[in-house]
Amino acid sequence: MITQVQYTDTALPDGDDTVTLFNSVDAGMSRGAMAQMGERYFDYDIAHDQEGTVDAYFSDDGGVSWTRYHTETHPVPALTSVGEIEVAGYRDVRVLWTNSESALTTFNLQLSLDTRSDSWHTLVLPYTANMLQRLDAGRGITPDIITGRAAAWADLDSGLANNATQPTDADQPAITRRNESALFNGRPFVSGDGVSRHMTMDSIATALTGDDTPFYIIAAININTPTQMWWTIDSSLNGTHFHYQQLNTTTWRSRRRAGDATSDVNAGALVAPPRIFEIAFDGAETSMWDNGAQIVAGAAQANVALAVDQATLFARRPSGVANAFGDNDLADLVTYFALPADSDKADLRHAMGAWYGATVQ
Repeated sequence: MITQVQYTDTALPDGDDTVTLFNSVDAGMSRGAMAQMGERYFDYDIAHDQEGTVDAYFSDDGGVSWTRYHTETHPVPALTSVGEIEVAGYRDVRVLWTNSESALTTFNLQLSLDTRSDSWHTLVLPYTANMLQRLDAGRGITPDIITGRAAAWADLDSGLANNATQPTDADQPAITRRNESALFNGRPFVSGDGVSRHMTMDSIATALTGDDTPFYIIAAININTPTQMWWTIDSSLNGTHFHYQQLNTTTWRSRRRAGDATSDVNAGALVAPPRIFEIAFDGAETSMWDNGAQIVAGAAQANVALAVDQATLFARRPSGVANAFGDNDLADLVTYFALPADSDKADLRHAMGAWYGATVQ
């Protein structure tokens, strides 16, 4: 059930004006009414031509005092800025828009209260068996209340809660919301910056350590700067056990090392985004696909026991020290702890290609 919310201000926000998008007190709602009515989320879809910030506050005293619990900064979007804020856990809520220093000439809003999450705007995968982790930028991201960047990215599909996190403000990846960019068909994505921003997800490393454990990854990804990392598993104890996914100037690279045995697989070419990239490691050999084209078939990689306890997005952490940060954009990442059949891989790549606007063979 969706309840439309009317925006009552008439003038366009000017300068650094702050305007009210929603206020449950002003709307005459009794305390806790949203939870009683089953209204759990406040959704907004805003066309605007200057940067602005959306802040949500809760009140336990009928609007006498307010405490901020959510913030998101929206740059000028390609189409509209879209967001969702949970409201059911609070007695009263108000949502404000604070404009940047420049006056708006466009400010068109669609506002609503909803009983269900906007997560229905996510791709339903055609194959889910043996899933170890899924990070989908369309849902499960918790913005930091100070930076507005990604403090946590929840794995909502595997049932294993293999989440990614970054508590350090300066190292949190940027979030691009739905329709803020034409990349990935207007879908949301998370971005490293090639300087320090990354996320850790060590729980999947526990599942992938040991004697030549197989895995399969499929990702909707854009590479901005080659030679950097976008997915790694490695060791906090030493720098000689790892399996890195990175870029080698102009090609995709899978680099694996266990002790003294090191091997690289380089293939393909980095061309226009977006990409649906896949890698399958069967315990001894690596295969890779780029937008459905197989660029490597069964290349041997170091097939000895790999002892790892860390996993990272947009960086590597040999001996626990983060470096080689990736300037990459990631919309969807799915990891499996067993290799899907060829037909299942084909279903996955075509579904993701259609959803994220990639031309897949």
